[in-house]
Amino acid sequence: MHASTESYQNALQIVADTKKLREDLHREILLALPSLEGLPLVEALKKFRKQSKSLMGNALQRYLSHKREVLRLKKLLDQKLDEYFYPAKDASSREV
Repeated sequence: MHASTESYQNALQIVADTKKLREDLHREILLALPSLEGLPLVEALKKFRKQSKSLMGNALQRYLSHKREVLRLKKLLDQKLDEYFYPAKDASSREV
């Protein structure tokens, strides 16, 4: 009987811990995205994941676009610096 009482107490503790974790997770999700207020935890998690992926995708697109623009400007700057500092080299290469 003692073992079954202990197992029952362990099971109750696991249930209580799980409930606390779910409440904490739900609270954290609502802090990040208050628009998910009132949704059950599972539905809130699904929407949170979807919105997170969307935000990450948008951020990645902006980063890559910015990176391409920086590389383009760097190439243009290098070209202009070469034209400014080595005009004779450019002229001699055109004459030959």
